[in-house]
Amino acid sequence: MNGSATLPRRLYLLAYDTRRQRITHRFELRYALRAAILIELLLRGHIADRDGTVLAERTGGCDDPVLRAALAEIEAAPGRSWKHWVRAGHRSVERAVSDQLSADGLITVRHRLGLRRARITVPDLQPVLQITNDVRRALREEHPDPADAALLALADAAGLPAAATTGRRARRQRIDRLAEPLGPVFPALRAVIRGMRAAASGGS
Repeated sequence: MNGSATLPRRLYLLAYDTRRQRITHRFELRYALRAAILIELLLRGHIADRDGTVLAERTGGCDDPVLRAALAEIEAAPGRSWKHWVRAGHRSVERAVSDQLSADGLITVRHRLGLRRARITVPDLQPVLQITNDVRRALREEHPDPADAALLALADAAGLPAAATTGRRARRQRIDRLAEPLGPVFPALRAVIRGMRAAASGGS
């Protein structure tokens, strides 16, 4: 996978457990993928924050269909919060991203009779290992690539093992610092995941 791969695509592969050969943390992943789309659009200058709401700024030149669809939604509904856009489309985003990866031969999707969820496998693990290395390097480097730093923060918010290291408190402080330049996306993602977990557990 080359450097032009989008954050949603990289995050999806990062969620692949190479030992169990399956996608993990799918509940959190759906929201993290939506946040990844927002961050990608933010880094490319397509959207901006205006007093806690998302504003479409530059709608041309968005070549990725998943990003382009999200950008069109944001343009059509200005003034919505970041939490709104993290939640919006979360049920379909995993399928949209997996379809892209499948079309490029990076994953294999097998639909099983009687089961709603398809089985996902990665025939070549090298892209997964490379993305994992990118994330862990971002945790160590003083000035990591912005996309790698964002990927690290997304993985952490979704609870993916690739973001886990020793020294939990120092890691949390480091990730929070890396997420600061990306504005309100990560607070929104964490709030949505926290709220969904509470709802799933009956508010306990």
